[in-house]
Amino acid sequence: MMLLEAEKERYKFRISRIEKAVLLALLRKYPLVPLSHHKLTAGHVQADAAAQTLLEDAMSARRAEVKSRIRQFVDDSERFVPETTHLRL
Repeated sequence: MMLLEAEKERYKFRISRIEKAVLLALLRKYPLVPLSHHKLTAGHVQADAAAQTLLEDAMSARRAEVKSRIRQFVDDSERFVPETTHLRL
């Protein structure tokens, strides 16, 4: 993948068809870490169960939002523009 252009928060990349397949496969699996992995406190301090549940609920809502945005990205048929040997993203 090669960055072709960067303007404010918009970027254009040149990407091969194999790189596209790998990127889409990775995005479909994201995020992979289970919610139970994240703890409210670090170390040996025990977190309040209600606070831990609140954290997991908030993370679950955020995860659903991210998955929705990824789905929109992946399903956009005009996202990858064919060029001679590569695709433009």
